[in-house]
Amino acid sequence: MYSRMTTALLLGGMSLFAQGAQTPTGNLAGTLYDQAGARLEQAAITLRNAETGATRTTSPNERGEYRFDNLALGKYSVRAAAKSLTTVQIDDILIQNKKTITVNVTLPEAASTPISVVEVSEAPAPVEPAPAQQQETQEDAKTLDPKIVVGELNGIKDRLALSAMQQTKIRAVLQDRQLQVAALRADTSLTMPVRREKIKAVRAVADVKLRALLNEDQLDEYDQILKERRERAAQRQQETAQLPR
Repeated sequence: MYSRMTTALLLGGMSLFAQGAQTPTGNLAGTLYDQAGARLEQAAITLRNAETGATRTTSPNERGEYRFDNLALGKYSVRAAAKSLTTVQIDDILIQNKKTITVNVTLPEAASTPISVVEVSEAPAPVEPAPAQQQETQEDAKTLDPKIVVGELNGIKDRLALSAMQQTKIRAVLQDRQLQVAALRADTSLTMPVRREKIKAVRAVADVKLRALLNEDQLDEYDQILKERRERAAQRQQETAQLPR
């Protein structure tokens, strides 16, 4: 009798332990970029559970990649911050059982406007789309508007004294560029060197279109803005190179 009871208790305890060990969890991972497409190493990524308010913080590796493992299921937000760049927050990220959700984040130059959702993949819509809408939904997932054009436009409009018409046209150029870049990053058939060259070509075309919308005085100031950005990027790279490995 005693032996049977002991065995039952042991089995019951093992069963409870097994259930606890099988608690469903998911993962979150991604890569940080600046608006020039370079990967960011110096940044802070904060993950927040929307239901409990609990937070976890990490930093990207030398390839700009970050990861959070063994997350309780539910909705989360991710906030990415780096020196001299606009802080980006992504909300309503749904973590699912045994899935790794990918959230790639692009941080534009410093601006006062908050930035939101950037390249989220595998996060399902709350309602299953109809079959006829399925392909369109999948295509949208590859080219989600990261809305960083708002920050970039705000970063130049005052210094260039852009007119309302110029702002509208430049916004369209930046929007088109960002969507093309997002599509290239989502294209898994491309090798890294090919992807890099294609992104460079997209940015070059966009720069030509943007310059065509500026007058001579604005072009001089725009070149100065680009020079300052390159200097900040070089400084970030130098700071990163000096970090202990």
